[in-house]
Amino acid sequence: MVQQPILSEQLRIQRILCLKKYGLPAQPEEAYKHFAGDGQFELIKRALRAAGDTKLEYYDAVMADYIEEFRTGCTYNVVPYDGILPMLEELKHMGIKTATLSNKRHDNVIHVVETVFGDGLFDVVMGQSDDIPKKTGTRRSI
Repeated sequence: MVQQPILSEQLRIQRILCLKKYGLPAQPEEAYKHFAGDGQFELIKRALRAAGDTKLEYYDAVMADYIEEFRTGCTYNVVPYDGILPMLEELKHMGIKTATLSNKRHDNVIHVVETVFGDGLFDVVMGQSDDIPKKTGTRRSI
């Protein structure tokens, strides 16, 4: 529902800064296509290993930096696809419930939805939490 290049410039900068801060070499953009797909925690572990931190000594620090950088930059140049806002507003007017479910951290999902769509457009907004399974878990959508 939102338009954003998969490997946006802002996210590329975030990844480079998070590694360089600890003296680790930035990884080629192409490598992140292989690091991604299993969530941000695995992405950072894979990037660290590729950068030479095989024991993940910098994991906690880099992860904390990445989370903060992601939170402040993840809505850079993000806009809803044409027609999405009027459609959601019409669904709300018709009394049809709407929801956003994501495998991203719950606090980030709230931030993105409120930044991109405003407050109150969705009846339920839920991101990843430790007590509910990610992605394919049916409890998320029930």
